[in-house]
Amino acid sequence: MTSTTIKSANNNTKMNSVLIHEQDRGLRKALTIVLIDYFVETRIAQDVDQFLQLLKKYSPQLIILDYEDKALTRETIHVISKMNSECKIIITYFEMDETEHNELLKVGVNCFLEKPYNLDLLTKFLDKLKGGQ
Repeated sequence: MTSTTIKSANNNTKMNSVLIHEQDRGLRKALTIVLIDYFVETRIAQDVDQFLQLLKKYSPQLIILDYEDKALTRETIHVISKMNSECKIIITYFEMDETEHNELLKVGVNCFLEKPYNLDLLTKFLDKLKGGQ
């Protein structure tokens, strides 16, 4: 599987990069449409292994992870958080109980995005992140 990199124009006011792992093609497309206004580069991994390879090469400011992927565990997210402690992490999910939510906060997750995406919530988080550059 190959990864995808999308570069945007007008880079003066944008954050550096975002790395995405989202299994659903339609949701990847929706994310990309929003993220292109905030980031110079948007990298998309097709699976967790590819995501980890890209994370070793690049230092994104934001990571978006599909928690529906059974290969993505809380322990993996903790490792990802430690690999780049300055990076913010968003988890996407369909259903999550409060205990799991709290455990993910403990390992470094900064924001949760329920599927189908609430793009207003995402843009508010991105505006806040951008303001803190």
